[in-house]
Amino acid sequence: MYYNYNLTSKQNSRLVVMPRYHFVVHAVDHTHDDPNGLILPGLDAASEHGHQIIGELKQSGYHPSGATLHVLDETGRMLHAIPF
Repeated sequence: MYYNYNLTSKQNSRLVVMPRYHFVVHAVDHTHDDPNGLILPGLDAASEHGHQIIGELKQSGYHPSGATLHVLDETGRMLHAIPF
């Protein structure tokens, strides 16, 4: 988890917790891990980022048959699977 201390207009501090997501490509014959992950504000942002990753991989010529991109939380639990 990433903790971001923000100050409100009254100078009261509040803690904003932003989770880390990992994006792992699972293909029939290989897996591409994401050990560092990315801190994002929520699952919607993580899903959007996952779709962006797939688009960039396809543009670079990566077209694995039957592959999916798994969006994982910090514990390794799969939250979302996006097919190529």
